[in-house]
Amino acid sequence: MKFNTLDCFKAFAKLIVSKVKTRYVIVDFTSLKAYDVSIFIASFPLKGRSCPFYARVLRKSDIDSIKYKSQNDFIFKCMEEILGILPFKPIIIADRGFCFYEFLRFVCKKGVGFVIRLKKDKLIRLKDGREVKVGGLKKGK
Repeated sequence: MKFNTLDCFKAFAKLIVSKVKTRYVIVDFTSLKAYDVSIFIASFPLKGRSCPFYARVLRKSDIDSIKYKSQNDFIFKCMEEILGILPFKPIIIADRGFCFYEFLRFVCKKGVGFVIRLKKDKLIRLKDGREVKVGGLKKGK
């Protein structure tokens, strides 16, 4: 019998969700430049900590050999896998490294909610069409 990591991730996610009862999923991308490796990790928030349930490694050679077109392509493939193993549509929590048009378009197209940390000087467009810097918003708005 062949070991399938996605089945393992799915079982682990199902176990955690049954205990934690959360829809939030934290995504992060960590680079280990000395080794030409990056790691995409998805986890559930748990009592002020992060409980990982998914991880994939991206090597520079994966892009050079055209296994993935780009780092973004790798991230989208990881997100597709995550959405496929979760029994619900998550709310993604990410840092500002995920604040790029293609990622935002991807999660919106999939109907996935998100919370992304932004720099204070980042310009955003409000529903009414006004553009303001994040730092100019009142807390909680």
